[in-house]
Amino acid sequence: MKPSIQFTKRKDGVKIAYSRFGKGVALVCPAPWVTSLSYIFEDSFAYNFWERLSQKVEIISYDKHGCGQSDRNRQDFSLESELSDLETVIHSLKLDKFHIFASSMAGPTAITYSHRNPHKVIKLILYGTFAKGQTLAKDEVKSALVSIVKASWGLGSKTITDLFIPGADAAETQSFEKFQRESSGREVAARLMELLYTLDVTELLPLIKQPTLILHRDQDRLISIDHGRYLASEIQNANFKLLKGNLHPWWLGDTDEIIEEILTFLCGEGHYQAIKMSTEQKTTRKLSAILSADVKGYSLLMTDDEVHTIQTLKAYRLIMSELIQQHEGRVVDNPGDNLLAEFSSAVDAVECAVQIQNRLQKENAKFVKDKRLEFRIGVNIGDVVHDGDSIYGSGVNVAARIEGLADPGGICISRNTYDHVKDKLDIGFDYLGEHEVKNIKEPVRVYKALMDSSHIPSSLDELK
Repeated sequence: MKPSIQFTKRKDGVKIAYSRFGKGVALVCPAPWVTSLSYIFEDSFAYNFWERLSQKVEIISYDKHGCGQSDRNRQDFSLESELSDLETVIHSLKLDKFHIFASSMAGPTAITYSHRNPHKVIKLILYGTFAKGQTLAKDEVKSALVSIVKASWGLGSKTITDLFIPGADAAETQSFEKFQRESSGREVAARLMELLYTLDVTELLPLIKQPTLILHRDQDRLISIDHGRYLASEIQNANFKLLKGNLHPWWLGDTDEIIEEILTFLCGEGHYQAIKMSTEQKTTRKLSAILSADVKGYSLLMTDDEVHTIQTLKAYRLIMSELIQQHEGRVVDNPGDNLLAEFSSAVDAVECAVQIQNRLQKENAKFVKDKRLEFRIGVNIGDVVHDGDSIYGSGVNVAARIEGLADPGGICISRNTYDHVKDKLDIGFDYLGEHEVKNIKEPVRVYKALMDSSHIPSSLDELK
C-alpha cells in the first residue's frame, strides 16, 4: 500500500502536506528545491528508494509551501519560511529525537535547524548539497537558469533536464516534466531558485555537533563535488563518502550504494544486507511481454487545453485497459500520460498494441489535429522482476526505451519480440537498425510495425 498524504497547519494558517511511513527511528527529510509527494509515490524509482529505506527507519517528508499538495499561494521566499515548514511538521508529529536526511536545496535548511536544535537531531545526512548558494554558478549562469525556468517549466527544457539527469532518454525526460508540473508553478520554481542562490550557512558549519554523513556524486553537474568536500572539511564530526555518477536525484542511478551508506550510518553494519535479502526473497523473475505507451507532446497539449486533454486521456485509458484485458494482459501502472502493461504472450501484446492504435486513430478522427492524443507504443519480451504488483528489470526498460522510437500512432518492437510474432501475425515490419539503449549493455535491434490504416477514417467527414 502506498503511503497516505496528511495535512498540518503552520502558525500563519498555511497548510502543509506531509507523509509518514515505515518503522524504526524517525528520518525527517526537509523539502529540497521543489517537491511533490504524489509524484514520489507514483514514480517507481523514487518509491522503490523510499520503500527500501522505510524497512529500517520511519520516513517523514513533506511538500513545502508553494509546492505539491501544500498551499500554493506563496509570497515569502526566505530561509525562515523554509524552516517554518520543517518546524511545523516536526512539532505536529511531536518528534523528540530523530535523524535528518537533506538533499540539494534542503541542505542549508537542515544545517540551520540542526544548529538551533542540537538536542533533537541525532545524526545528519547531507546529499548533493552546499553551504553557500552564491558559489554554485557564475552570476550570468544563475540569471540564465532562472529565465529558463520561468519560460520552460514543465515543457521539457533540455537545459534543465541535462542539469539534473544528464543523458536522459525520452521516458526519463517525460517523467521529469511530469515532476515539474506536479511540484509547482513556474513562478514559484523560479523564486525558489533565486532563494537557493542567496542561502549561506558557512558560519554554522563549525558549530554543527551531530555526527554527519556527507554523500556526493563525483560528476554531479548541478552541485559540483567541491561543495560536498567543503562541507566535509568544515563540519567537525563529518564522514565524507564519494559516490560514482552524474545524476542529481538520489533515487536514480546506483541507489543501492546510497541506501547502504545511509542505513550503515544510522543503524550499523548488516542492516542493509538484511533488507536486501528480504527484498530478494519476496521478488520473483519470469519472462513477460511488456507494452509501454505514452502520449506524444503531452505537455503542450496540457498547456493548450488542460480540460480536454485530461478528459480525452481518461477515455482513451479506458479503451486501452479493456483491450489489454481482452488480450489476457494486465495494466501494471498508468502514471501521468504513461501506461505499462504485462502479457504472458508476445503475440497477444503486439496484437493488442495494433488494436489499441487502430481504435485510438478512429477516436482521434473526431477531433481536429491539435486536439488529438496520439500514443507511441513499445513492446519487448524479456526478463522481468516482480515485486508485489510492480515490475522492474531489463524487460521493462527496453520496452520503455523503444517506445520513444515509435511514431505518434505507431508501434516499435524489439528483435526478440519480432522473432516470436513474425510468422504469427498478419502484419509487416520494417527493420530500423540497432539502437543504443540506456542501462542495457548490448544495442537493441528495433522493428517498426507497418500499420494498415487504409480502413481508418482520417477525418470527421469520412465518418459521416
